[in-house]
Amino acid sequence: MPIKHDTSYHGFLKKAVTSRNVTVVHDHQHVIIFDGADMCGKTNIACELSSRTRIPYFKNSSERDAFSSDPSYFSVASRFIDTYIVDFLLTTKTSVIFDRNYPSEYVYPIVFKRRRDLDVLRKVDERHAELGTFIIVPYRTSFHGIVDDTHANITSDRLRLIDDLYIEFCEWSQCRCLRLNVDDNNIDREINDIKMFTGI
Repeated sequence: MPIKHDTSYHGFLKKAVTSRNVTVVHDHQHVIIFDGADMCGKTNIACELSSRTRIPYFKNSSERDAFSSDPSYFSVASRFIDTYIVDFLLTTKTSVIFDRNYPSEYVYPIVFKRRRDLDVLRKVDERHAELGTFIIVPYRTSFHGIVDDTHANITSDRLRLIDDLYIEFCEWSQCRCLRLNVDDNNIDREINDIKMFTGI
């Protein structure tokens, strides 16, 4: 599905930026979701992309605590918050870079045996496809010896399972998804690959 540009959108930043790394001013809406297995540099890459493009970065600060203390938080968020956010984006034409969003709720309930509502996820995914959302999924060729630095129960075996489920998500989703290899830890190459994929 081609991106639907709204030429009436006047963006949050209209003045040209001329530093070596900051390249663009946007007259069109851009919504990008970074999601995927832990320990693949999603946050660093998302923040760097935001810095270079001046598209605002957003991460839900509640999710890490909820992961351990209240797993039901995520199903509620998927049903009410994610649907609200996508309607907000469709209405306001706001550009944003998300550090995790609804794709996580496709994957993690399977790994940790929580309830997953595929009907809600499908509706949210369809709205994001309508929006023209790009989904970036960083991954490593091998997770051998890697354990999540916050949640020790996310072992290397679980990271591999999580990544496999993100491959499944990319096939299931109606959005355009990029599997971004991060083995070389080369932020410039990673940003360039994302820019080529998204056209920003």
